[in-house]
Amino acid sequence: MPSIHKPRGVVITEDSVKIPDMSFGKESLQDEDMSQITPEDTEQSEDMSIVVEEDEPDEIVQQSFTPDFMSRDELTEYYHAELDEIRHHAAEQAYTEAVIKRRGELAECIKRVEIDLEEVQNLQNKFMTQYAKELKYFAIDVAEKLISEKVKTDDKILKKLVMQTVDGIRSSSWLDIELSEKLVGLIEEIREDLKKSEVHGRITISPMAHPTTTCRINTEEGTVVSSVGVQAENLRKVFRTIDESK
Repeated sequence: MPSIHKPRGVVITEDSVKIPDMSFGKESLQDEDMSQITPEDTEQSEDMSIVVEEDEPDEIVQQSFTPDFMSRDELTEYYHAELDEIRHHAAEQAYTEAVIKRRGELAECIKRVEIDLEEVQNLQNKFMTQYAKELKYFAIDVAEKLISEKVKTDDKILKKLVMQTVDGIRSSSWLDIELSEKLVGLIEEIREDLKKSEVHGRITISPMAHPTTTCRINTEEGTVVSSVGVQAENLRKVFRTIDESK
């Protein structure tokens, strides 16, 4: 027989209510011990009916729907919004931290590049300065070699050098010009030119076993060497003096 929950009050009504598995009346009392029922009880049971009210909503026991009984998939679905927010916040935070880190690395990289570029620029400036310094000496070396090679095929290119040297010391009482014996054409041409000048008779030309680029002029005051090599060396001395004064 199920228990009957009595509400706060019992309402007595003339209508009877049937309760499953149990009924009240004369038929239901046949199974009971009739010896324990008095006529007054029987009469009272016929006149009274019991009405069982339903439990009020606040007294209904309901099973709580808590995450303790949920599976992993159910938990994921249950906390979907919270998980999305957490993921979004974590992604933003990770992105911000990565940007800050990369920005610092990029700034450091740019700084190193600027330092390297400055160093390269300084090295380039030093190289260009040294190159410009050495270039003029290199140009003298090249010019000396070119003239020496050119004299082998055209000895008359030394004529201007010889005549400029003679003009510089023509006031001397006598001059002896020494040229390479290989410069036959140049020697004859200079002799012809000297015959027409006012210094004729005071200047002699002597073929000697000198290099083809050598020109020596002897005077009473000394010897003047006016070879291509000497002129090149004189020019080098001028450049060295200028470089040392800077």
